[in-house]
Amino acid sequence: MSTKEQDQDKPKSVNESFDQTMSDEDILKKAKINETALSKYQVEQLISFIVDFSELLSDFKYYPYERPFARRIVTSVVTGEGATISGEFARQSGKSSTCATIVAAMAIILPVLGEKFHQYNIKSHFTNFRKGFWCGIYAPDYSRASIIGGKINAVFHSERAQEMLYSEFEMVFPKKITNYISRLPKNSFINVRSANKKVSIEGDTYHLVITDETQEMDDYVIKKSIRPMLASTNGTAVHIGSSYHRKVYFYDIIRLNKERDVHLSDKKRANFTVLYTEVIKYNKMYRKYIENEKIVLGETSEEFRMSYELYWPLEAGMFISEEHLRLHLGVDQ
Repeated sequence: MSTKEQDQDKPKSVNESFDQTMSDEDILKKAKINETALSKYQVEQLISFIVDFSELLSDFKYYPYERPFARRIVTSVVTGEGATISGEFARQSGKSSTCATIVAAMAIILPVLGEKFHQYNIKSHFTNFRKGFWCGIYAPDYSRASIIGGKINAVFHSERAQEMLYSEFEMVFPKKITNYISRLPKNSFINVRSANKKVSIEGDTYHLVITDETQEMDDYVIKKSIRPMLASTNGTAVHIGSSYHRKVYFYDIIRLNKERDVHLSDKKRANFTVLYTEVIKYNKMYRKYIENEKIVLGETSEEFRMSYELYWPLEAGMFISEEHLRLHLGVDQ
């Protein structure tokens, strides 16, 4: 169970800028969209709306460290940026819940907006979703991929979402089906798959791919089989996970994104690193658990540092670290 589900004190209200009674036309008017093309400001307003909508749909409110991550995913998807985003989060800090919440919202709202913009001849990347939003969820095995998949399904299955989607968007979900995510209205679909190298997964096309527990996934599968599924849409790749005992694709992507982020604004950054010290500011149950783990595992133990401080034990025993060689001596390992 994620920290989002464990924390009973977490507020349930959503941003007041979203009104549940708004029609499709009201949404366009609120963003002041009455032209033939969207301005940067209008796109920003729509991105904010989508993030707010995700909170309302799921009945969750993002923690302060989760919201920028969710917003960054939406920004890349709706603008066609094609970013590769890395999310390195302390264990059980809410990364899978954040991804599930924002994916569920995009699967519903992007086709609605895309259809409206196409109908009104408004030039925008949103029109690329008028035939549906396509997302792939991958993990080292199906059971772990289904963690995010199950949370997405739980959002659609809730009474709140069912009532809202029917009354506002006229979307009907078959009541006897327990797995909704492969049968979404308006041709959206979310594919939950194992990335085990023994399983054939090539051939699908997505606007967004999320890999969970990326540090344990085979590098070749990610590079050869998963990433090309985004080619025809210039889709977005989101890799989430935590530290590992050896250098892998996830480590390389984090390092690459950190290098690029130095020259980018906070809105454009591609790497998100969340240590336990950030999580405990907002979740008292997590804070209590961490204090106990410090005693049980030892605060300086490798197990604790890898799980909660995101320590990569790659350079243990090295006199000069790889980071020092790369940054100061221009040596790339």
